[in-house]
Amino acid sequence: MVIADNVDNIIIVCRAAKSTNFPTYNPGGGAYYQATRNSSGTWGSDGFIMKFSPSGSRQWATYYGGSGVDIETIFTGVGVDTYNEGNIYVIGRTGCTDFP
Repeated sequence: MVIADNVDNIIIVCRAAKSTNFPTYNPGGGAYYQATRNSSGTWGSDGFIMKFSPSGSRQWATYYGGSGVDIETIFTGVGVDTYNEGNIYVIGRTGCTDFP
């Protein structure tokens, strides 16, 4: 899922599947950051969230998921939105008890 916020930053939310080498980036400043995939097993997959400036510069990139099966979580494209304060809101479901 791809959206733009109110200042034209681009937000991409997707399922990282079993990938362990997505290009994460921690901007600091208290933004949520998960450097590696937490899920494991046959069906294990975490989501991945990226934010780019209007000019295409990566500002933030993180895995997002718990240690269990996150395949039926927000990363099936249930919903994502932003608001004026710069927060990203992602809506969905998971069966994982330690989902962040």
